[in-house]
Amino acid sequence: MTRTIEGKAPGVGRPWEVFRDYTIWSVALLVGSIPALAALFLRAAGEGVPGTVTTVALVGVSTVLCSVAGWQVTAAWARRPAAPGPAGSLPRVGWMRGPLHTLVLPVLPAIASLVVLALGATTVNVAVGCVIGGVSTLALRVPWTWAGGAITVAALLMVPLGLSLFAAVILAVVLTSLVGACRSSLWLAALVRELDLARVAQSRLAVAEERLRFARDLHDVTGRDLSAIAVTGELVAQLVERGDPRAAEHSREVARIARGSLAETRALVRGYREVDLAAELRGTVSLLRSAGASVTVIGGAEDVPAALAEPAAWVLREGGTNVLRHADARSVRIRLGGDGVEVDNDGLRPQPERAEQEEHMEGSGITGLRERFGERARITAGREGERFVLRAAFTGTTEARER
Repeated sequence: MTRTIEGKAPGVGRPWEVFRDYTIWSVALLVGSIPALAALFLRAAGEGVPGTVTTVALVGVSTVLCSVAGWQVTAAWARRPAAPGPAGSLPRVGWMRGPLHTLVLPVLPAIASLVVLALGATTVNVAVGCVIGGVSTLALRVPWTWAGGAITVAALLMVPLGLSLFAAVILAVVLTSLVGACRSSLWLAALVRELDLARVAQSRLAVAEERLRFARDLHDVTGRDLSAIAVTGELVAQLVERGDPRAAEHSREVARIARGSLAETRALVRGYREVDLAAELRGTVSLLRSAGASVTVIGGAEDVPAALAEPAAWVLREGGTNVLRHADARSVRIRLGGDGVEVDNDGLRPQPERAEQEEHMEGSGITGLRERFGERARITAGREGERFVLRAAFTGTTEARER
């Protein structure tokens, strides 16, 4: 029986990367729209005249430059860690820094609009839109309370140029709300980044705890027996030096303890290393989806011959490990069937020169898979176009494999 299962984890994609891009573009569009919104609002309120070539050019240039400055400032902020808040509090956005030219870009159309206004080539609505847009873009860098104050002061300073006090107040309130929305988006992005880092830390902690558990179990199993072997070995040496015939009896006791310890160690390792194909499939799919990849599963554990189920499970484990360690995968496909098991993914990272020279060198994981399958499967791993494919192709007939 063959079936296809397709699905994505909730909030597909890497949460921080997706939300980062969304936030950068949202802030750029909001900030860039402020000059046009302010000019149109004032025009609707009777504070200006319909658009001319000069007014449209000024507002258009201001919109583009404010958008570029907002995009670059937000992108620079996203590359830095969020400002830490007090213990137990949520992350803070903090003061935002960006390239030096982002301080100049929003100011240029504002100055130009004031010059054009002084020459009588435009009206107050366009000048106010360009000035308020530039101030709002610069105010994005500071906490929203400071931003609101800066926007309010800039709007009130436009009153002597012909803007009514009522329109100035309304404009300050609306634009302060827009900048506050931008800061809220940045705060939410900082929270998503913190949660994403916590998820990664939790995964690493789970691996560390599992290693500690295995080390503790190994110590409990072998520690006592090794101590007994050491003590008994010293006793045998003393008896041999004295020519005591009991040395042979105690030496056999050392061998018995060693064999018992070896059996217990093998049982411990066997319990740790034994894997179930169905459980490994569920675990691999869950792990990859939690890492933000879209996973498609073709077939099921029951489609793999029973005699090859355990080594096939190790193919899934090795494939999942490769995806997490060596790729930024967004799409992973797992296929299980009577002819083999296959894991392929996209998101291949660029290879450095040394890696290109060693492209055909295999890691210990692939070697381990070959040892587990022996002659029952042919293991291949490598790039196929834009994807990396790990494949275990079963050899011989199904009847031979099941024997």
